[in-house]
Amino acid sequence: MDIIIFRRTICGPLLVLSFGLAGQATLAQVATPRPTPVSEKVTDAPKAAPAKPHKVWTDDDVSTLRTPADRYADEKDAQDAAAAAAAARAKEASATPAAKPNLPAGVKPAAKALSDPKSTEEADKMIAWQTRDVDAQSEYISKIQEQLSTASGPERDHLLAEKARMEGVLAKTQQELKTLKTQKVELDKPKPQNQ
Repeated sequence: MDIIIFRRTICGPLLVLSFGLAGQATLAQVATPRPTPVSEKVTDAPKAAPAKPHKVWTDDDVSTLRTPADRYADEKDAQDAAAAAAAARAKEASATPAAKPNLPAGVKPAAKALSDPKSTEEADKMIAWQTRDVDAQSEYISKIQEQLSTASGPERDHLLAEKARMEGVLAKTQQELKTLKTQKVELDKPKPQNQ
């Protein structure tokens, strides 16, 4: 009898409850519109036409674009350049070495002087230029020396190398200045007159 009571007390309301819930679900399904079914197969975006491979132009391709007139002009330019180079080499070979300037004892000629002045005015301009150059180089070396007092490691090594290089440049510039001053003295001397 206990089983019958159990059935009536527990199973009866559970059965009613389950039918009620099922009915609500059915009513809810009927009341709401159903979304349109989505096909299981996902469609891809429409495919564009396959892209053309990127064309890389080579020298072979460019040569086909040139006309015979272009090729003739290139050959003519090359011949003219070769002729000019040969003429320059012949001129250099035939040129006589320049005479050494008369310098006082102990003064070496500079590796390549600024220029050989033709007049005292030119010499004055060149000397003024070289003097400004010497002053600027000296100032730069002193700035490097100041930076060396605070530098360390690789920066110090770099500054030492730069200082040594600039001291060499300064020595050459000073030599050029001496040469220019000597040339000016030579230009100031009266020239002997031929009788």
